[in-house]
Amino acid sequence: LYVKHPALLDDSDWRTIIGRMGSRFTLRAEQELKGGLPGFESAANYYTLAAFARPEDKAAQRMARLLEPWLRAKQSGHISSDFESPPRNSQQLHQQLEIFRRFLFGDSLTQVFARQMLQPEVVKLFNRSRDLVRTMQDNLSLADRCLLASMDVIAAPSLNTQAVFADPDIALLTHRLTRVGDGGLRLELYLLPRTAIAEDFTVAVNARWPTDPEAANPTERPSANFDFSPSPSTSSWAEGELVAVGQLLPVIGIVDSLWVGLYYDSDQGRRWAKLANTHDTLLTLSRAGTP
Repeated sequence: LYVKHPALLDDSDWRTIIGRMGSRFTLRAEQELKGGLPGFESAANYYTLAAFARPEDKAAQRMARLLEPWLRAKQSGHISSDFESPPRNSQQLHQQLEIFRRFLFGDSLTQVFARQMLQPEVVKLFNRSRDLVRTMQDNLSLADRCLLASMDVIAAPSLNTQAVFADPDIALLTHRLTRVGDGGLRLELYLLPRTAIAEDFTVAVNARWPTDPEAANPTERPSANFDFSPSPSTSSWAEGELVAVGQLLPVIGIVDSLWVGLYYDSDQGRRWAKLANTHDTLLTLSRAGTP
């Protein structure tokens, strides 16, 4: 349109018309959001139009960016229609949790969308079948149950911990590693803080690959670090409330082992949370093979 009619770019009356259209798009988007999950796709499209029509509207720009991961997932067919309805059986519940994980443990923008917009709607969905979800939990994996517990849909599993970090006292209930196509490795950690945490810790991740007999130094094991700041930050964790944190790590190939730890940087240098009853700071999550 502007190629054929460049004069419109400087036409104040035209800009006024487009601005009004942008405002109407924003109102339609807000109305669609009130419908919950079924309205997310339409809301994303309307906010995209509103952001284009009103580039000075920072709120519309933010919402368009925030909903972009959902729009991409819908357009690529990664979200089934069953995701938007209450679970009828444990298999559907598991599939819904798998879809939710794509957002909750994705990149930084996707995680913000998951926690601010998607999780409240998912919780509402599960609470509509709360009694049924509770009866189905025995058929779910420990990681699935921990994810539900982190959203207060069910109580936290009362099982032995996988590991315990000391100072601050944080129990690792379980973890999950999932290969995501060629995109890397999705790491999930289900942590239970047993004391208040004042500092914001970083999750240290060290991946180690098998030795290469054809390398210049065949005894040296290739390794790389993939540290990340957990969301929500550790200083916001409530004592006794299970937290799910994770990240999509750009780990390519089959790793020999994956190690994780917790640290924060202070004026006195880097401080690590040591594993209880040891002097170790890193915990191995996988050995020998595909995680």
